[in-house]
Amino acid sequence: SGLRAARLYRVKTDVIENLARAELSVEDLAVRHGISPRYIRSLFDEDHTTFSDFLREQRLRRARRLLSDPASADYSIGRIAHDRGFSSVSYFNQAFRRRYGMTPSDVRAAAKSAS
Repeated sequence: SGLRAARLYRVKTDVIENLARAELSVEDLAVRHGISPRYIRSLFDEDHTTFSDFLREQRLRRARRLLSDPASADYSIGRIAHDRGFSSVSYFNQAFRRRYGMTPSDVRAAAKSAS
């Protein structure tokens, strides 16, 4: 329904605005939006994803953008991972490689050679 779509949109917007918060959770969102964690999970389920998958994807997209940007060349990969909300650099590297088929270092090197 339109109400559920609007709620999902607001929740996703909230997630995107708070990507850097490592402790961001469904429970946290539920409190802020005045709805239950179960309801939030069902909204994501109807969108054929999960909260965790959506959150990880958004964080990875932001990190990839930074790694590809020559203006961010001074930021370490660890700092980029941490600033995007990943509490573990090794998990970030693993998730990044699984998603993009290359390491964060590979993306950074490709961006340097393209500029």
